[in-house]
Amino acid sequence: MNTEVTIGEGDTRLSELIDTVVKSMKEREECYVNCRVDVNGKRVSELDVNSKTAPKFNITLRSFNRAADVTDLEADELLDRAEHHKERGVSLYSAGNIEFAVRRFDRAADLVRRVDRSGNFPAQSLRDRGRTVLCQCELNLAACRLKTGEHDKVVEQCTAALELDPRSVKGLYRRSQALAKLGHYQEARRDAVEAQRLEPNNKAVMSQLRSVDELIRQEKQIYQKMFSLSA
Repeated sequence: MNTEVTIGEGDTRLSELIDTVVKSMKEREECYVNCRVDVNGKRVSELDVNSKTAPKFNITLRSFNRAADVTDLEADELLDRAEHHKERGVSLYSAGNIEFAVRRFDRAADLVRRVDRSGNFPAQSLRDRGRTVLCQCELNLAACRLKTGEHDKVVEQCTAALELDPRSVKGLYRRSQALAKLGHYQEARRDAVEAQRLEPNNKAVMSQLRSVDELIRQEKQIYQKMFSLSA
């Protein structure tokens, strides 16, 4: 069976394995693969020794075409690729595949940054497009890391997004969530208040502000008890 494989376009551990194998092969070379992970990403050590879910297969590299190196791409081509990875990341996030969504968003952000590092000066419309994509990637990475509990990184990425778009309600809201988890309640409240100023009817923001106010109230009660006990 002939199957076309695009290196880097898979989003499973099995596809990663195939990418690694194919990149090491020469044209018309054959190899046998005894996979160490099953289609669900479990390692062989976690599987029954007689399990048939760990694939074993032969690969013959019939032909290959080299893609253009990213260093040779123009600004619009870099942004096209960045948007592709960002959109793929959104799909993965929606499917609950946070690990591979993060990889896609990181890849998209790196491609946008290459536009600035290239030394070229693209048109204003392309610079604006790049800032938009980069801001979206930072916000999406923050959303992923809220899921994984990496709250310091959420703060960093929301801050980066807000440097690109100071009126980003999502950036303020997600940073407020992360700051609250880190115990920085007053800073979390400032972000929630600013987000509500920008979108007064945003229910999620209103709920976050109430939540932070409750945390501040509880913290005050704890301190009051501590001082009363000391007296």
